[in-house]
Amino acid sequence: MPTYAILGATGKTGGALLELLLKDPSNHISVYVRSTNKLLKQRPNFEGNKNVEIFEGSIADIPLITSALGPQVDAAFCVLATNENIPGIRIAQDTATSIIAALCHLRNEDAHFKPPKPG
Repeated sequence: MPTYAILGATGKTGGALLELLLKDPSNHISVYVRSTNKLLKQRPNFEGNKNVEIFEGSIADIPLITSALGPQVDAAFCVLATNENIPGIRIAQDTATSIIAALCHLRNEDAHFKPPKPG
């Protein structure tokens, strides 16, 4: 069963990607969101879906991102963004830093760890 991770599944791009991946019932998706309630309001059919594992937290929560990107993930998609161009907003940079830290942690735990392919 292929396993994917989506960071930012409540936006338009992440939501469309999630819907596309769920068309194949053999896919398992780890979804990282800031708000589970927001995700379930947008897509109530995901509640209880055995193919979707929801991780809720801050983009600075390295242990939780590490869990979402765990060794079972085949490909990861980072689709976090803002809708406005606001000076000083560092969502993309902070997210990249957190993802790299999580992947380094996974590699340090298992010398044979292969990072997920970029999606």
